[in-house]
Amino acid sequence: MNKIIRKYSLFHDLEYVGLIEDLLNHPKVMKMDRFIQHGDTTTLAHSLQVSYMAYSYCKKRGKSPVSAARAGLLHDFFLYDWHGGVSGKKRFIHGFLHGSIAKNNAKKYFLLNREEEDAIQSHMWPLTVIPPKSSLGWLIQYCDKYCTVKEVIKGFLKKEPFRLSIVQWENFE
Repeated sequence: MNKIIRKYSLFHDLEYVGLIEDLLNHPKVMKMDRFIQHGDTTTLAHSLQVSYMAYSYCKKRGKSPVSAARAGLLHDFFLYDWHGGVSGKKRFIHGFLHGSIAKNNAKKYFLLNREEEDAIQSHMWPLTVIPPKSSLGWLIQYCDKYCTVKEVIKGFLKKEPFRLSIVQWENFE
């Protein structure tokens, strides 16, 4: 059994696991668990949340959940730490470019259909000028924003307000 499946307790929905297990077994996808995405959430954990949310939406509405699960998992397949060592302009540009980087990485290692490519590349709209072309693209974009806000708020609430104010004062002195 894959260590990622065990770590994230994905046993509750074996149908979902079956759709993404080949991706989860890939060493490059497992590498996503080394990078922090938002707060203390890893890129892999974030992508699994987006993937499962999109999969569940499609399944409940009688749409094909396969591309939703796979595009959701690969939407942030950029394979680097966008926080560490990236400052100023480069860190700002990450938001604009990582959709294309993720799509190119995903195409390099996996077969994607056009809808999956579109969803991965356009998930950062409106930062990326071109909006999603498919309903899957819009769904992944929405799920990504929803999960991101949830993770950022969760990370913010974990911090101690008094400690935060000390850090802010130190930055001004």
